[in-house]
Amino acid sequence: MLALLFAVQVLCVLAATLLPFGFDHPSRLGLDFGHLLALAALYVAVLLAGLVLAARARRWKLLLGELALPGLLAGLVLSGALGV
Repeated sequence: MLALLFAVQVLCVLAATLLPFGFDHPSRLGLDFGHLLALAALYVAVLLAGLVLAARARRWKLLLGELALPGLLAGLVLSGALGV
């Protein structure tokens, strides 16, 4: 179950970074800012579920793995590597 949750997290991050999302109007794929917010909400829900399951199973390495992806993203944003 934890592997499935982690796979969904990775897919959410890849979709958010690789797919074009329009802000004022939909992009060429029909995706707009509302879709990006829904994707972010799904990511947070899956992240929290993964953290709870890993903590309840006392799988501390998996818990750190769950926190590695948001930590990596935060590090990239803070360093300016993503240009955000």
